Amino acid sequence: MTSEINASGPLHAAARSGLARWHAMIADLELRGLPDLLCEHVRFRSPFVWKPYEGKDAVQMILGTVVTVFEDFKYVREFHNTTRGRSSTSKS
Repeated sequence: MTSEINASGPLHAAARSGLARWHAMIADLELRGLPDLLCEHVRFRSPFVWKPYEGKDAVQMILGTVVTVFEDFKYVREFHNTTRGRSSTSKS
């Protein structure tokens, strides 16, 4: 990853830990630990679909598929939002 932009303060330690686990899974192309990272009410917004995917099972399926389709995937930026006591991350 070449840059990190944190728009609203430091990222919570648990969020940093989860992101480190996520990056390791992506680097290894192994998502067995994904269910532990997702909450039941997770929402995934795709730039290609108008309606977000909602729920742990749907997001697991999407991310599991994406990791097998993309070749040479790498992060170039990471954006953090820590408003309202929650952490969220977007990557491109």
